Amino acid sequence: MAMRTPWRRFAGLALAGLIGACSSPSPSPPTSQRSSAPPALSGPCTGVRLAASRQSPVTAGTQVVLVATAGGCSGPQFRFVVSDASATSGSVGRDWDFVDTWSWTTYGTPAGHYTIRADARAGGSPPPDTSAYLAFVVTPGAPPSVATCRLPVSGTLAGSGGFIQMPDGTFTADPTSQVTIPGQPDISGLRRGLTYDPLHGEWLPVPRDWVMPDFSSYVYVGTEYPKVSNQPALHLVKLPSGTDTMWTNGDLLYGFAIALRPEVVYGAPGLEISTSSTRQAP
Repeated sequence: MAMRTPWRRFAGLALAGLIGACSSPSPSPPTSQRSSAPPALSGPCTGVRLAASRQSPVTAGTQVVLVATAGGCSGPQFRFVVSDASATSGSVGRDWDFVDTWSWTTYGTPAGHYTIRADARAGGSPPPDTSAYLAFVVTPGAPPSVATCRLPVSGTLAGSGGFIQMPDGTFTADPTSQVTIPGQPDISGLRRGLTYDPLHGEWLPVPRDWVMPDFSSYVYVGTEYPKVSNQPALHLVKLPSGTDTMWTNGDLLYGFAIALRPEVVYGAPGLEISTSSTRQAP
């Protein structure tokens, strides 16, 4: 009987393996088109050929799709075994099955020399009738990348700002955090530290909630008492110009700014104010 060559359908199998590799570090092996139902038995297999989607060497983490074909028998079963270079010991990658493909995912495989063995037998006969071998060298994969970044942190005092370098956790003080803190003294304890503005590369003298999300402005409670309500003014500072103006109706926050957002500035106990109106928060 003529030997069947795997290469006519091999491109489809290799593509299936590549698609799996994009979705998971340990993709599932491609599904063979061969029926799993055992066909009628025949004589023993007299030859087996083994082909691979990639040639040696391969980098650890690479998926290698292996296809076996057998001659001299109909409906052969196949087994794939990964062993050391001497092929004297190893582990079964896919046990006996009518499926003639197996995906060897080398993710986590130590660098070294390996042999892939494909065994073939006529369905139901003792293993194996014949075997084929392919040698591979697995080279080390790229070390896992570690994201690095710096996190701005500060205390409540001017000059207390700095950066924590990640992932090692080293703190470096930043002298540019020595900013002038405007407005009312922090008697209420609402001024929860400084804010680093990455857009303009500067430290702001207010906590993050007092800064617009896009770093276009920030607010602070001033020392002026503009109305008979005897409540302090609210200041709005534009960035990066630093233009400082008093917010219309800002005294209605009673000196308790909570958060600055595009629609309003939120205050306590539950007020919101815009430049033209006052309403109770829902």
